[in-house]
Amino acid sequence: MFKKISDRIVGTKPKQALILFVGELHPNWRKTLHEASHNLGQLKVVALPELKHEAMIYDLYILDDSHIPNIPAMIQKIKRRQASARIIVISDDPTWQKSRDAFRVGALDYIQRTDNYRALYKSLYENLRKQLGATCG
Repeated sequence: MFKKISDRIVGTKPKQALILFVGELHPNWRKTLHEASHNLGQLKVVALPELKHEAMIYDLYILDDSHIPNIPAMIQKIKRRQASARIIVISDDPTWQKSRDAFRVGALDYIQRTDNYRALYKSLYENLRKQLGATCG
């Protein structure tokens, strides 16, 4: 099965990763995202209008480009609030132009939406491992 990320240590208590998904989850993809993220940390899903009320700082942001009209502007907004934010963009229809624009403003990964939770897990895992400075355990 999957290896769990060794948790970042704060004092002597391990901390789980906090993951924020911004967009609308279709029922069939909700299961894929939950399966991919459940061993990695706590997942919260918010619709775009709810994001402005979100006060927490997250270890990883997942932005759904089918529900966010201007991905580069959203990435810049998150980066202004949290310069160290790690951001992944998920797309139903990725293009090199969209991915280039996202990378230019700070996205770390730009992936095609998949029902393969193992492929999604791999991307989430790699980005969280870098963020938390953790090793495979």
